Amino acid sequence: MAQSKFYDAQHSPNQLKADAAMHGFKDIERGTNSKESDKQPHNDDYWLMIARDAFNESENYYDSNVRKEHERNLAHFQSRHAPGSKYYKDAYKYRHKSFRPKTRSMVRRQESALMKSMFSTSDFVTVKAARSHHPSHRVSGDINQKLLQYRLENTIPWATTVIGAYQETLNLGIVISHQAWKYEEEGEPDFFDEIDYTDTDPTRGTDPGEGYTPPKDQQEELIKGDETGGQDSAMTAQQESTALTSVIETEFETKNEIVHDTPDVELRPCENVRFSVAADWRDPANTSPFIVDQIPMYIDDVKRKARDGKWYPLTEAQLLVGVTADYSSVRSQRESQREDSKDERHLHRGFDTVWVHRNIIKKNGIDWIYYTLGVHYRLSEPVPLRQDPDYKWLRPGERPYIIGYANIEAHKNYPESIVGLAAGTQQDANVLNNTRFDNVELSLNRRYIVKRGAMIDYRGLQRNVPGGVTETDDPNNDVRLEAPPDVTASAYQEQDRINADFDELVGMFSGSSVGSNRQMNETVGGMKLLAGDADALTEYPMMIFMITWVIPVLKQLIRLEQHYESDGAILNLIGEDLQLWQKYGIDRVTDKWIQGSMNIQVAANFGAANPEQRIQRLAMGFGIILQMAPALAQRLDGTELAKEIMGALGYQGTERFFPSQQPDVPGTTPPQDNTGEVTEQDQAKLDQEQGQHQQKMDMDERRLAFEELKHSDNMLSKDLERRLKGEITDKQLMETLERLKVDRQNKVDEMKIKLRNGTGI
Repeated sequence: MAQSKFYDAQHSPNQLKADAAMHGFKDIERGTNSKESDKQPHNDDYWLMIARDAFNESENYYDSNVRKEHERNLAHFQSRHAPGSKYYKDAYKYRHKSFRPKTRSMVRRQESALMKSMFSTSDFVTVKAARSHHPSHRVSGDINQKLLQYRLENTIPWATTVIGAYQETLNLGIVISHQAWKYEEEGEPDFFDEIDYTDTDPTRGTDPGEGYTPPKDQQEELIKGDETGGQDSAMTAQQESTALTSVIETEFETKNEIVHDTPDVELRPCENVRFSVAADWRDPANTSPFIVDQIPMYIDDVKRKARDGKWYPLTEAQLLVGVTADYSSVRSQRESQREDSKDERHLHRGFDTVWVHRNIIKKNGIDWIYYTLGVHYRLSEPVPLRQDPDYKWLRPGERPYIIGYANIEAHKNYPESIVGLAAGTQQDANVLNNTRFDNVELSLNRRYIVKRGAMIDYRGLQRNVPGGVTETDDPNNDVRLEAPPDVTASAYQEQDRINADFDELVGMFSGSSVGSNRQMNETVGGMKLLAGDADALTEYPMMIFMITWVIPVLKQLIRLEQHYESDGAILNLIGEDLQLWQKYGIDRVTDKWIQGSMNIQVAANFGAANPEQRIQRLAMGFGIILQMAPALAQRLDGTELAKEIMGALGYQGTERFFPSQQPDVPGTTPPQDNTGEVTEQDQAKLDQEQGQHQQKMDMDERRLAFEELKHSDNMLSKDLERRLKGEITDKQLMETLERLKVDRQNKVDEMKIKLRNGTGI
């Protein structure tokens, strides 16, 4: 009997070598098989075994070394004691158990600094062409900047994504994101024939011609038994849900209407992504031999991908295998110990969540991508990563994942986070605070020592109501009031020292920092020094985050735009905004105008978190530059300078204060002279000069087009002669024609830009 394409996971990590030997993969490292395996057909066992091995081993490492730290950090961020804390024991059931929100205050302060640094101006990113000296490349850089700015402001929730990513790095020390082009269609209801998901395509297999047999495992039979429940006469809830789904699928289909057509940045939870800890700590996303991403998906979405032919079809019983997943303690801490959001059960099984793994496996120097239902079934055929339609935009050796940090620890792929660095000091602050509160409560509401067996109104003593009466036979001998000493000033001084240590570690500037440095805070200069040191520590993790995550993600977004952008309305809008026709004579923006290598700069640097310092540094810097090099004043861009100053003051743009009054077409309005008004003769002279200049440009363009046409015809004639002689094929001839067409248009556009700029041909 033919072996199933969907390999049921029945192997533990310790049995992998035995499994490999059984299926003929003894020499997996060299890619060769034993002689015994030659008698067995190649199937999905090999790829599923690799995915299972990568996931299990990385999961074991994460559970043993990282998970507890992440649970503690998330608990501290949410102002809760870490799991396993002494405050959860019975001995502290009636003790004071408060949590000082120092950690949450620090994270909020860091997020506020990032917002002021990145989003204080409207142009929070600058895109420049790598060959900025070339006119056409400069135009390409301007178009890419406007296009990226439009996407970040309108179709990508960029501010929310950046703050969430920075919060992830502060809490867990690492952030992982997946970049892709998000394309989704929504249709209108229509009738079509019923689809049977159990039908399979016999031509679809691992090897060409290999058939497919749907698996019949024991779990499917058990699920069927659970659905019927031993009742033949009554329809169960599961059967009713299946019948309803069948009716919906029979009556309706979708038509192609675009809902989403935009680049997408998806933050992946750190506990859901697995990579090799032996990878290069500077770039683990691209150097790890594997990446396994656990993606929660609705069963209806999985069925839809199967209906579209992207994934293999599975029965609902087989899909339910992916519903059960290990309990994630990190996800529980992230969700404040609420009910697991990924473990909801619905009457309509299509709303249930299953876990799909996106596996990127490097084999023989090539990255392969395929999807599996957990580690149980394979959903898609392995294909080279850069041949997948969703990832053709990637460069060689690049993956669609970016891993960023806010703290650098050399040779460590899971560095400690800022919250983790301050975890010990946070716990010390909690212990001292709770101990002091217990002492204060005992001092205000003292404890009574009573004689065992004495006739005393114990309830009255415990209530201790002001003005109350407590009965006793012998007040002098049966009851004794314990008088603990009051809290001394040393407890509050120790609290100030702990606060100062916390602030110094994480880069905060608070009243405790001022109080613990009396000699410094007595002068204004000393206060500025304290604030400056705190700002430097605040901006340090922010700059690391910019370098390791923000800039790499923006570079991938630009390449996504260059490869997939096809919205003509957006491109025309950008062309009008940049006035490409008026400046360069470009009447339409096509794909070739957004290609090329780009450099990115983010509007964030040291000192950006302090508006006063930003303005002072600008004034001081420009004052020195203009004093030492006065000629640079003619090249100063006043608009950009105004944006920077207004952004530091809290205004995102300058249009409100300095509205643009440029004419629609440059040159139609004559330049004004300070000596007086322009006369009719001067206007006529200007119009005549403008007309002569336009005629000269038209003649140059026609001459250029003629020369290009002549050159192309000569090359085409030579290629036709070679084709007649049999030296080239028809395919090569068509490629030559297409190349000549593209080169001719590029050359003409380039010459137009030079003519408009006055640089000559």
